[in-house]
Amino acid sequence: MSVFMTVTSEGLGFDAWLTAIVLILVLVGLVRDWLGADVLLTAGVTTLVLAGVLEPGPAFAGFANEGVLTIAGLFVVARAVEESGALDRLARWLLGMQTTEQGALIRTMVATAGMSTVLNNTPVVAMLAPTVRRWARQHGISPKRLLIPVSYAAILGGVCTLIGTSTNLVVAGMMRNADMAEFGMFEITVVGLPTAVVGIAFMVLIGRHLLPNDLEPLPSEGAVQGRELAGESAPVEAGAGRPLVVLAMVVAMIVVPFVAPVSLLTSVFATALVMLFTGLISVRSARESLHLEVLITVAMAFGMGKALADTGLASMVAQVLVIPAAPYGTLALFAAVFLATSIFTEFITNNAAAVLMFPIAQAAAVQVGVDPRPLVILIAVAASCSFATPIGYQTNMMVAQLGGYRARDFLRIGVPMNLLTLVVGTLAAWLAWG
Repeated sequence: MSVFMTVTSEGLGFDAWLTAIVLILVLVGLVRDWLGADVLLTAGVTTLVLAGVLEPGPAFAGFANEGVLTIAGLFVVARAVEESGALDRLARWLLGMQTTEQGALIRTMVATAGMSTVLNNTPVVAMLAPTVRRWARQHGISPKRLLIPVSYAAILGGVCTLIGTSTNLVVAGMMRNADMAEFGMFEITVVGLPTAVVGIAFMVLIGRHLLPNDLEPLPSEGAVQGRELAGESAPVEAGAGRPLVVLAMVVAMIVVPFVAPVSLLTSVFATALVMLFTGLISVRSARESLHLEVLITVAMAFGMGKALADTGLASMVAQVLVIPAAPYGTLALFAAVFLATSIFTEFITNNAAAVLMFPIAQAAAVQVGVDPRPLVILIAVAASCSFATPIGYQTNMMVAQLGGYRARDFLRIGVPMNLLTLVVGTLAAWLAWG
């Protein structure tokens, strides 16, 4: 823990001030969408290397992090699932049995959350959202009544397991780098599951009344940009057995690390390679599935987090945002960490928020004298609970474009969701580890 420099009466040094300036510029750029998170973070970390704040090795070590590599492998596996048509068929079956908005809302949110516990939530939304929009139009219901709930359900399902979202894998990777035992497949479930259950119940009973209810013209199918926003166009060339084979391989990928001395990274890579060699996904599709902007963003965020820790800046931020809550007990400390993470993730990205908060939570734990493990697991949940803005989470950005939402639509329903998940997540963590 020596990397955390206590802020003395002499204040921060030049390296810390430079890191703070670079971080502020990166955050402003992220909020204003100057160049993209990957370019901004790369520029920030490179600046710190050129200035001598970071050595090149530690600065760019994120590219070798197991969490980042696991995310890359899961992109390939998720694309294979997408191309098999399994999710689209499931969506059609779910919605085909419904004739009411509330029935569609319940079944869609539960199914989306369930799938997002074992599949990265971004491709789940990419496949389900266009089908949900089409069903709503056919039944004279505004798609805006259902698309935000799809995104929220994917987020809530993703916080229930290690592989539900890339954020969890990133935090697990940072735990490994910090010589902490990374959390297992279901360790996060004690916080994520209660949060998901209460969040979905709130959306079904109360939250749906806060959603917009207009049938104004939405973006046409042809106007929706990108493969992820037009999941219905994904090729489904194989027969009826292909979806079952692909899903069986996904189940095996998840189970193998539990029953054999094989890491999740190895299991994911092995599954992706078997899918390639058996023709379940083409080499071209596998390459296209690797979202470089996401991988670079996460890898560069590790470098920024390293600078925050090494310069003492994380310690200072901890003293300002988190430490004041410590005298009021563990519950207050958990709430402060959750709130700070939630605020960050609304304005930057979920992964960047997690990497930013990780050293802050570690510094706070050292200064207060508590186990940092519950704090960093709580960060994984809080970093994904981005409901109030369309820019904080990728699935929010996807449905915002697909449904033609305004920023205020997310604020109206998202702020209550943020407060609710703050209360439930904090209480669940306190009951489990407090």
